[in-house]
Amino acid sequence: MAENLKNNSISYYIHSIVAIVIMICFKFIPAVDPITPLGMEIVGIMIGLIYAYCTVDNIWPSILALVLLGLSGYCKVSEAFIKAAGNDTILFILFLLFFGGIIACTGIGKEIAERVTLWKIFKGRPWFLTVGILVAAFLLSSIIGSIPIILIFWSIIYGICETVGFSKHDKWPTYIIFGMALICAQGGLFLPFQVPVTGQLAVYKALDPGFSLSYPHYLCFSSIMGMCLIAAYTMVGKFIVRPKMDPILNYQSEPKKDHLNFEHKIAIVLIISLVILLMLPGLLPQCGFKTFLQSIGNTGMTALVVGAALLIRKNGKPVFNIKTISDRGVLWGMLFMVATAVTISTAMTSKETGVTQFINQLLAPVLSNTSPYIFLVLITVTSIILTNFINNSVVGIMMLTILFSFGDGLGVNSTVGFILISYASCLGFMLPSASPSAALLYGNRDWLDSKSIIKMALIVMLMMGLIFSLIGIPLGNIIF
Repeated sequence: MAENLKNNSISYYIHSIVAIVIMICFKFIPAVDPITPLGMEIVGIMIGLIYAYCTVDNIWPSILALVLLGLSGYCKVSEAFIKAAGNDTILFILFLLFFGGIIACTGIGKEIAERVTLWKIFKGRPWFLTVGILVAAFLLSSIIGSIPIILIFWSIIYGICETVGFSKHDKWPTYIIFGMALICAQGGLFLPFQVPVTGQLAVYKALDPGFSLSYPHYLCFSSIMGMCLIAAYTMVGKFIVRPKMDPILNYQSEPKKDHLNFEHKIAIVLIISLVILLMLPGLLPQCGFKTFLQSIGNTGMTALVVGAALLIRKNGKPVFNIKTISDRGVLWGMLFMVATAVTISTAMTSKETGVTQFINQLLAPVLSNTSPYIFLVLITVTSIILTNFINNSVVGIMMLTILFSFGDGLGVNSTVGFILISYASCLGFMLPSASPSAALLYGNRDWLDSKSIIKMALIVMLMMGLIFSLIGIPLGNIIF
């Protein structure tokens, strides 16, 4: 054990040194026309940042990258941090994370999950139970976030398996436990104001300030894609994985008789309030109230809901406090990563660097003569493959840059391209460094082994590639 810890520490420092050397020394490589010396320096910062994200940490590499950006001549060090922390989308994400912490503190996620899985419709119908678990996880993760719902549903699945007699590495537990990671990762994309979408939107708006996303149209698209995802994964289970379902054929636990408590009711009211407030500006016709809501903005409305939650008292004491909800909800590493990625990507694609022009020259022979459909297929499939090996946020930045560089010239629907890249870059399960969900899968050694994870990841890559190509692209072109 001690030897393993020592080896892990050595590996950590080696990767850290490599990342730092890349960030600092890459600028000494002669610039390739049309990339400028400034461009080479910022590209080096980005490459080192990606390497660090994939191998060591999120926070200290982000801090170092912003300092180096300020020393590059692109801006001052203080300006680099202001650009990162002052971005409206980053503030929106921060308050969404606070909101997620509030919801997690109430325990409403676990309560809803347990009640949904006990409906009479599931008795004697194991695949109905499976679909019910998938649907409940999808809907809850769309509001609360993927990681909390994965963990909550895993605990429920463990209880089901232990009750009916499944072994830990049987096919159904493997299938449904992996499915939670997939469904929750994609469920986080269901609502357009959730972190996975807003993070990618910040990157693309930095590239194309005129880009906008219609929330109602997006919700229509994501609803259909969610149904396709659940249906396809169910078919994968029935016809490819083919687990023995006998142990849960007659499973039915005791129904819950207790009522929702005070905190549960608060959580439901807060969730409904936030969803309505964020959806209203996109649904209302042009009027004074719509203008008022738009002046508050998504960040302001989310902050108001969080503030309202902190205002609530029970027996003279606050129901929530900022430290608790911060501990339960705010993922500082992820927040640092998104803020820094947005700032560095904006700098890297500025006119002073020549990077966008270089990408155009490099990919023009491959993409310049493709049809809009083939272009969308190529960037989507490439995103699916890359996100299984490197961080999903990094993949999103890379592919959105390509979309921005070539999309308009080929007549590509940029909204469809943006959405497909956002979806595809949240499918990283092959390696533990690919995403937080993948790290959870690899950390769950009691129920999963590496071989099973890789096998399921390959199946999902093929499945999602077909869904996006055959359904997502045509559907997106119709809706947007």
